[in-house]
Amino acid sequence: VVMRVAMVAQWLRAAAQDPPRRTACLTYALWITLAQLGWIVAIFIHTSIPVTAGIVVALVLVEVMGPVIAERRQGGTPWHAHHIV
Repeated sequence: VVMRVAMVAQWLRAAAQDPPRRTACLTYALWITLAQLGWIVAIFIHTSIPVTAGIVVALVLVEVMGPVIAERRQGGTPWHAHHIV
């Protein structure tokens, strides 16, 4: 939870400071928040193993779709190759 709160704060800061990429930054913040809320709810509900597996698959899809939507539909964010290698 702590790391995701920090990530959302950073994406909101980036949205405020980079108007051309604001939509992508806000998309990241939204999907991270949705994923975190989903995991918190999943902890407290008591379901069978198949239902729990379905919830986990759905939440993993939420985790993966956030960056896909932000990068492809919202114009993306810049990156620097030296940060990756």
